[in-house]
Amino acid sequence: MLCEKCKQRKATVFLMEYMQGEKREQCLCEQCAAEVTSIEMKTAGGVLSGMPSNSSEKKNQVCPKCGLTYGEMLSTGKLGCAQCYKTFHQVLESGLPSIQGATRHVGKVPVGYKQNRTTEFTDIPMEERLEISLQEAIETEEFERAAQIRDQLRELRQQSASSGKDA
Repeated sequence: MLCEKCKQRKATVFLMEYMQGEKREQCLCEQCAAEVTSIEMKTAGGVLSGMPSNSSEKKNQVCPKCGLTYGEMLSTGKLGCAQCYKTFHQVLESGLPSIQGATRHVGKVPVGYKQNRTTEFTDIPMEERLEISLQEAIETEEFERAAQIRDQLRELRQQSASSGKDA
């Protein structure tokens, strides 16, 4: 998508303004967005390229897996593979907080999700409790545990059937 203002460069900034109850959207390139807004456009490459490179050892770093060089990483702000995070760890540790606010991704937790979900089994018959546990074991792909629960359930049903015959 091209910039709506200059119609020459790729639009990478998407502005949304609300003025007098009316929503206005603009798709702009970084240069035009910098002219239109007072927001400082920071790219990962821009922030990382401003990082001090104390030693020539850092400048000569190359990712052993993908071959990305230190200079390429600084200029583009992009990493080539998972190994790059380990290779350029020192640079990233000092640069990432200014880009993302943290050095560790923790993700989002869905609304209503309980971290340590436990089902209370009070006043539920043993057979039903085992069926619930069996279903949970299957859903979490704990198949060995599911087989054990299935066997307990089968044994319980056999005991119930045999005690029903005796009565």
